[in-house]
Amino acid sequence: MLQANLPNTVAQKINMTQLCQRFSFTAETLPFILKEAYQYQILRQPEGQLEETDLRKALSFRAQQNFGKLAQRITPKRNFNDLVISDTLAQQLKEIIAAIHYRDQILSAGFQEKISYGTGISALFYGESGTGKTMAAEVIAGYLGVDLIKVDLSTVVNKYIGETEKNISRIFDLAEADSGVLFFDEADALFGKRSETKDAQDRHANIEVSYLLQRLEDYPGLVILATNNRSHLDSAFNRRFTFITRFTYPDEALRKKMWQKIWPEQLTLSDEIDFEHLAKISDLTGANIRNIALLSSILAANDNIGQIKNKYIERAVILELNKTGRLVF
Repeated sequence: MLQANLPNTVAQKINMTQLCQRFSFTAETLPFILKEAYQYQILRQPEGQLEETDLRKALSFRAQQNFGKLAQRITPKRNFNDLVISDTLAQQLKEIIAAIHYRDQILSAGFQEKISYGTGISALFYGESGTGKTMAAEVIAGYLGVDLIKVDLSTVVNKYIGETEKNISRIFDLAEADSGVLFFDEADALFGKRSETKDAQDRHANIEVSYLLQRLEDYPGLVILATNNRSHLDSAFNRRFTFITRFTYPDEALRKKMWQKIWPEQLTLSDEIDFEHLAKISDLTGANIRNIALLSSILAANDNIGQIKNKYIERAVILELNKTGRLVF
């Protein structure tokens, strides 16, 4: 359908199979998508030709409109080379990817007859804030060649009976059509422990959790839940997860790698910077180190200095650790 609506010279340069696997559209929405794609092309190069990047932007825009405020559709930009994690954690993430890649093959080999339900693949990422849960979800989505659909729970949970369930249904239906990786951050807000039933509100809240369990088991793609505290989740979810993966604070060796990799190539680092010393600062997450690198670069730019010096990093470390009431220098 897409190919038939494009000039041959354009269609030949576009990976139709990949686009159609990644995005869903209908005969009714395609004309609007093509119109938007040509608008992107005019903005990019008025005298040029429509390219795959223009189509991707239009398809992504249309997909995001479908989700509205319920979720953010993220096109992955980072890969495994950007992750600084332990070998054990890297292996677990690759096993999640393998589960998605080979699920249909294994089911068609006879398991489909033995397992009539609950064939969905889901993962729980738990651990302190800033330890890489969201980034890992993005990397997995990128490796699978799909978008990350990050659910905004503040817009999903509704105090009116039945509305939360409707929002959940809409998210799963749209994500299923687009084959994206569904990512629920701070999932305990929605997947929390069921309460003792005292009134109609409690009964319906418990029904919502049960409905979530059902959709989780039936989703044909990958669902990832992230939480800072695993104990806050309803225990019924534990046996439903295909994978439960713990994210921890990086050790000294990993912190050194993070310090070395965080800097853009365009920036100049002073030779005085001692990564061994910086790596000894404990209880820093990857997010902390990213914040420190960004702030020290700003401090250097403010002084009109052409390179990042140790004093700027030390100052940025102090400011970052002050957030938690800790000082190191």
